[in-house]
Amino acid sequence: MSISRPKHLYAEPFVLIHSERHPPAARPAVELTDTVTEAFIDFPQGWGNRGAIDALFAEHGLNRRVRTEVVAFGMALELVRSDLGIAFVPRSTVTDATGIRVRTVGDADVRWPVQLARSTARSLSAAGRVVSQAVLSHVHDGPQKAGGADRRRCPSCDCTRVAVRDAPRTPW
Repeated sequence: MSISRPKHLYAEPFVLIHSERHPPAARPAVELTDTVTEAFIDFPQGWGNRGAIDALFAEHGLNRRVRTEVVAFGMALELVRSDLGIAFVPRSTVTDATGIRVRTVGDADVRWPVQLARSTARSLSAAGRVVSQAVLSHVHDGPQKAGGADRRRCPSCDCTRVAVRDAPRTPW
């Protein structure tokens, strides 16, 4: 199958999650080195999110121990909630933070790229055009940064996150 060049939609930050009962919960800040002795819950090797976190530790010259591998973010959240380990996950996957502490890690700026692609082997259907237009009109790229970013309300969810300036507004 031939696939179009993926369109970058946004890059979502990974966050560290751990049980509210876990020892790091009492610390005001967490650094990557604070996590190396922890048991991690992660996805199988070869998955993109696992590769991103493995690369983060390698860049810092650190090793970590993955105790449990899962194939669903919901399962990772439940295991963390039960205090069976800690995990790095994209922020949007923490849909219910009950019993979980969500943390940024000071020296761990890792982002999950979200892209849109389509098959070039056939024409885009009417439904495909509607979906791509809806996705592209709802693209965000995180909270406002200094430097005069374009800030406006999203018509779908009424949020005020920064709209990506270079995101195409029509299907390709």
